[in-house]
Amino acid sequence: MPKQTAMLDDLLQWRQAVEDRLRAADSWLCVSGLFWLRAGANRFGAGAHCEIELPQHTALKDAGSFVLDGSQVLLRAAPGAAVLVNGMPATQQVLASDAEGVPDVVSINGVRLVVIRRSERLGIRMFDLRNPAYVNFSGLRWYPPDAAKCIPASFIAHAAPQPVQITNVIGDVHTVLSPGYAQFTIGGREHQLVAEPAASGAGLFFNFQDGTSGRTTYPGGRFLEASAREDGIVVMDFNRAVSPPCAYTHFATCPLPPAGNKLAIAMEAGQQYIVTGEGSG
Repeated sequence: MPKQTAMLDDLLQWRQAVEDRLRAADSWLCVSGLFWLRAGANRFGAGAHCEIELPQHTALKDAGSFVLDGSQVLLRAAPGAAVLVNGMPATQQVLASDAEGVPDVVSINGVRLVVIRRSERLGIRMFDLRNPAYVNFSGLRWYPPDAAKCIPASFIAHAAPQPVQITNVIGDVHTVLSPGYAQFTIGGREHQLVAEPAASGAGLFFNFQDGTSGRTTYPGGRFLEASAREDGIVVMDFNRAVSPPCAYTHFATCPLPPAGNKLAIAMEAGQQYIVTGEGSG
């Protein structure tokens, strides 16, 4: 098989995997709510009196409460309520948040709730397999593959990782240590993008905007992961640029691109913002 054909096949398989992940039960398309907890008891259930209001199809007006006590969240299930934690009947227990690795999963008749921590705040994120964005999803829209958008860039490593301030869509600011930046030339013009460590622990992560942002791609920017080679080259395959979780739900807390990470060109490659299922975002 010719190398170019193999690369195209690999790209198309990767894109299919991106779409398949959106069809999973923990997809961002299933996220249908985010509730920031206040100190004390926060009631949850399908009743309108609940601070954390569940969909009516859960058929459980009063499911219990999430009690915020300092830096921990205590689940108190209502007597007789069909509330599960990690698949087991629940009564009262402290819940692990996503900041601790794998969070505990509270489930009520097909709806799942997890504790998330963002800076000093703790909240409950809700997943619902009946969410219209999930039910109606029928695929993503991509720019056609373009070999010219797979760009070898010079990776300029810092002598020591440099702190970079990252703001997310809800206004929280945190510091990441950038290992360096990628530098490349397109159309006779030099461009740079600040790199962050990839969440997987291997490779580099780039959060960027460009001339397509807000036009044919997600306004807040796109994500791209790449592997740095030992010879100081990083391959920036913009055919694999993807929308952030905020493109699929209003209840994500996506990071915005670091200062300066806006390309002065329209990078017409990778994922577009429009999807082919009604309500998919």
